[in-house]
Amino acid sequence: MIRYLDELEDLELSVGDYVLTGSAVMAVAGLRENKDLDIMVRQDVWDRLKARPDFSLEAGKLARGHLEVMRDSALPTMSADDLIEAAEIIDGHPYVPIKYVAMFKLKRKTQKDLADYQLIEKFYKHP
Repeated sequence: MIRYLDELEDLELSVGDYVLTGSAVMAVAGLRENKDLDIMVRQDVWDRLKARPDFSLEAGKLARGHLEVMRDSALPTMSADDLIEAAEIIDGHPYVPIKYVAMFKLKRKTQKDLADYQLIEKFYKHP
C-alpha cells in the first residue's frame, strides 16, 4: 500500500506530467513502506508548484508535508522527462520502472540504498 497518495491527489497533477520514484516504487512492488512521496515533474509543473506558498524549496527540492518534488533525475543518462515518459501506470499513478530505481540505489550507495538494492534484487529473482 502506498502512503500519502491523498497529498499527491491534492495537487491535481495529470498523468504525463509527473512520475513517482524512490520509496513509492519500493512500496508499490511490496518491498517496503514509503516514508514520503518522491515526485519528479515536468518544468511547467515545477514552476507552478514553486510559486505556491504552501511549498518550500529545500536542497533543490520542493517540499510540503510528505511530498518531495524534484525536477532533476539522479541518473546521468536519463532526464526527469525521460523517466516520466518511461513510467509504468499502476492503479492510475505513474511510477518509475523499478530497474531505474535499482540503478539509482546502486549509484548512490548509502547503507539504506544498498539495503533497498538487495530487496530489488530479490524481487527480480522471485517476483
